[in-house]
Amino acid sequence: MSFDALGNFPFNVPCENMAVCPTSLYTSLLLVLQESTSITNSLSELFLFPTPSKKLFDMILFSQGYSRFLIQGKLNNYDKVGIVLKIKNALFIIPRKIIYPTWIIPILVVFLLNMIPLIGPILVIVVRASTIGPKYHQRYFTLKYHRDERQKKKMEHIQFRRGQYIGYGIVAASLEALPILGFFFKFTNFIGASLWCCDMLKHEKEAKST
Repeated sequence: MSFDALGNFPFNVPCENMAVCPTSLYTSLLLVLQESTSITNSLSELFLFPTPSKKLFDMILFSQGYSRFLIQGKLNNYDKVGIVLKIKNALFIIPRKIIYPTWIIPILVVFLLNMIPLIGPILVIVVRASTIGPKYHQRYFTLKYHRDERQKKKMEHIQFRRGQYIGYGIVAASLEALPILGFFFKFTNFIGASLWCCDMLKHEKEAKST
């Protein structure tokens, strides 16, 4: 494979590699699908996933009979900032993200790791395993803890259940790494994380009643 092909990755690589190995077309196609899935998942987490996931989490809690917890959490974290100020803050955040695009760094890291043959996707799963669970439980932390103590309580909660979060993260990251299907598994994984929160609330309620 020439350096020119590397510079034009991924378009020239399958064609040039066909002369070396007949199966290279399929492996190159799989790599392109893997990269596109990783980029799609990363961008959806930033721009598409946050609002629907919040509403989905609230719907699941409500359907499982935790409407009181949901309402109490919203009241405890009620922000009295006016709508005009909220719009101004939103308009200020958007240009700041464009001028200082620090959000693109995790995407580049995942992209580069995926380019490593064989072990690249495994490294991505390992890296994401410890963060994906707490990320999907962010709405739970927002509702359960007041903003003044949220970060401390959140870290204590995660540390106490670190093994569970890593186990969940490995399974969730593996499913989301699947080409094409990974985006759909993102929502099913989030539903599983939401039901996990319901189980934690149930056990907490049972512990208080005994």
